Amino acid sequence: MGSLAFDRTPLKEVLASFGKQVGVTINVDWKNVATLGVFPETPISAKLRNIKLSKAMQIILESTRPIQPIGRWWHFELSEDGSIFITTWARYVQLNTVTLVYNVRDLLDPGPVCTTFSHPPAVLHHELAAQVEHLITDTIDPDSWTDIGGTPGAIGEINGLLIVRQTRENHKSLQNLLEQLRETRGIQTRQASANIK
Repeated sequence: MGSLAFDRTPLKEVLASFGKQVGVTINVDWKNVATLGVFPETPISAKLRNIKLSKAMQIILESTRPIQPIGRWWHFELSEDGSIFITTWARYVQLNTVTLVYNVRDLLDPGPVCTTFSHPPAVLHHELAAQVEHLITDTIDPDSWTDIGGTPGAIGEINGLLIVRQTRENHKSLQNLLEQLRETRGIQTRQASANIK
């Protein structure tokens, strides 16, 4: 994108100019955005020059509030039709949070040689489960887990089943992570079996 500069320009005009510059339509959930004290007429002062679209959106939205409160307040995403949709983080979480159950018994079985998480074979089930949980919460959107004050993420393990509350987007990342763990585990198990023979 080229350069854009705004000096106390109404947010609605800023978004229209920015959208025209990058060739996308920007739709705003004004009803929920108003709960943040932000309105179409909110003045924006910002300079945008040679930066990625996501960074530009972040600068514009952060410029709506002179003092940024701790935590997430905004959510914007590229819709299927190619437009950008802006809403509050709270509304996004409300609409997109689901609880899913993942069977991870195969990852919690130490097997003949437990090397997936660098533990000795005698390690207990709950210790492996804790390692898997920590790996997930450290890797998948770390600021979103409730145990550190985020929203909406929560995770727990019962009998080899992981119960996870997260956004749909983060569930996709979690599914990819579990697939990677299984691939790594499969390679290590085959190597261990070859060594035993």
